[in-house]
Amino acid sequence: MKKETGPVTLINPHIVKEEGKQTVDEGCLSFPNQFAKIVRPKKVVVEALDINGKKIKIEAEGLFAQAISHEVDHLNGEVFIDKIIPGTLETYNPEEEKKKK
Repeated sequence: MKKETGPVTLINPHIVKEEGKQTVDEGCLSFPNQFAKIVRPKKVVVEALDINGKKIKIEAEGLFAQAISHEVDHLNGEVFIDKIIPGTLETYNPEEEKKKK
């Protein structure tokens, strides 16, 4: 199993194992300026092909596990607002922040 330290390309990734839970703050470029709390796996094992078409298996923890889970959700037709903890969705308005200064 590979531990990654730099940029990673995953082709047709699928999560084969999840461990633990972490409550995280999350947003998405598909929903600008919106953020919420979500429960994600603390650790995942993902199988995919690398950029050369070679099968790889990667173990990810913490923020990396969150990112992989988020992106695999997109491939499965899910977005972060489908998983938010009720009552935690917040919208950040940059224009209002400018007025405060």
